Amino acid sequence: MQTTPPDMQVTHPGRSLRHDLRQAPGFSALALVLAVLGSVVGTVITGAFGSGQWGALAGAAVGPVISTTFSTRRTGERGRVRSATVILLSAGALLVTVTGFTLADQVAGKSVLPGPHQRPDTFLPLGNRSGTPSPTPSVPSGSGPAIQVQPAGALDCGSADVGIQVTCQVTIKSIGVVALDITRVEVSGTNSDDFTVGDECSGKSLDPEQSCTMTVQFQPSAPGERDALLVIHQNLPPPDHGTPLQLAGTGQPQGGHTLTVTVDASAAAGGVTSSPPGITDCRNMCTGTFDDGTDITLTAAYDQGSGQATWEGCDSTSGDTCTIHLSADRTITAHLSPIVS
Repeated sequence: MQTTPPDMQVTHPGRSLRHDLRQAPGFSALALVLAVLGSVVGTVITGAFGSGQWGALAGAAVGPVISTTFSTRRTGERGRVRSATVILLSAGALLVTVTGFTLADQVAGKSVLPGPHQRPDTFLPLGNRSGTPSPTPSVPSGSGPAIQVQPAGALDCGSADVGIQVTCQVTIKSIGVVALDITRVEVSGTNSDDFTVGDECSGKSLDPEQSCTMTVQFQPSAPGERDALLVIHQNLPPPDHGTPLQLAGTGQPQGGHTLTVTVDASAAAGGVTSSPPGITDCRNMCTGTFDDGTDITLTAAYDQGSGQATWEGCDSTSGDTCTIHLSADRTITAHLSPIVS
């Protein structure tokens, strides 16, 4: 008489799938917990690589499929029971994950998913609001408050020396049919400490067509591009999480401007040196940092004793010399060629 190994599940044709699922050891609360864990891990991994909202959703969907595929293999489900178990547990895990992250996003006012870029939502929002900054979130026409932010989408505070503060402005306008209440504002993101938002508009109620101007202080802590995310919270209808505005600025080396010199020289023609010192025998591309307002003279020197210089970007030129007054970043190009006797 042939026997069935105890770890092999037998499917009875006369039984319903529902009955078989009740008897399946892999279709359990513990299996659902493991599937949810797989969904969360898939979401976090895709977020860590900077994927967008669709990428996070794909990670949340694929994670539990992988988890339940392995768990049902371990518990011995086969055929239609295994397929149904994978589908039902994966769908349930995806629903739990999306709901959990969405509720957490609403409480935090932004996505709680860690990653290289700040986003307003982990997954696609449940309303009209998109995942990108919008100057005017969509609300039912004539039904309530509405907001318009200028500049729209992004505010560039320009350049500032490291440690030096510059001011830029954001204008908030109420464009709905009832008052717009600005409850609070927050700044987050990689360089959030470089941007300080004033409280001119926080806690204010703006009647229709009324505006409020808010200051943003940009003080770069390091050279290079700096960015953050400003979120304006107001009394717009759900599922609004606040109106996002990207903040940007550029930090300059403290105490000066950058002079870039590019030398286009024939073979063994020569190099360019600055006075005051900062660029020495430049033969390709060189940069130097000088105090604001410095008068700089660039001089070409030739390897063979004599040559010809043609300059671009100077305030004035005289043969082998170029003079500039440095009040901002500048680029100078020198074309050097030897004089053939």
